[in-house]
Amino acid sequence: MQVNRSGISAPALATEQNQQAASATRHLQGPLNGLHHGAAGIKGSVAPDNLQQGLLGMGQVALLKGDNQQMETGGCGPCIGVGITYRSRDGETSGLLAHLQPEADIKDFAANVRQAFDDHFESEINLTLATVLDKDPAVADQQQTRLAALQQNIRSQYDYLDLDDDNVHVSTAHSALSVDLAANEIKTSLETKKDFSTADMDYMRDHMLNDSSTLRYFTEPSGQH
Repeated sequence: MQVNRSGISAPALATEQNQQAASATRHLQGPLNGLHHGAAGIKGSVAPDNLQQGLLGMGQVALLKGDNQQMETGGCGPCIGVGITYRSRDGETSGLLAHLQPEADIKDFAANVRQAFDDHFESEINLTLATVLDKDPAVADQQQTRLAALQQNIRSQYDYLDLDDDNVHVSTAHSALSVDLAANEIKTSLETKKDFSTADMDYMRDHMLNDSSTLRYFTEPSGQH
């Protein structure tokens, strides 16, 4: 993955980050092995600081609801960004943002999506996938294969909730993705508004070195399974 490096001065950047942090996601717990009941926390690891400013890293999945309304991720390519907004039949809104590394277990991820969002024909769901295709044709072909597998595996989890061309969108030209529950929208862009710290990058690097096929899930404390 690649991250945006802006040229903002240090004082201005600190002020901006403090303002963002005041209204950003602050209440996520984890990492968990999944969103299913009984999913255990990963021992010896804590939630990375990037989540406090609403920035999701590689190999991470955030379930958004309650006080957690916004999240963005960037550097998707060859990774794939996954954004979901969901409205239940009772009118409750929730969402999900994920940054899937190439080695991520897609079938396991799809099963956890199903755990997060119920299958009911009166509910509404929107799914957006984003990545920038690699210049190497072989790598780009693998990305296209994973994009197709993601859609197929998520669709296979639902019997009543429709996932079709009206609510599934795929971009192969955007490396950044954001979810905003208040606006009920998923946006794609070329870069993130925020940046990862050295500690955030070290966290992701350690994750990939130790178990590159797993995803780490984060959710609000009141939703602990």
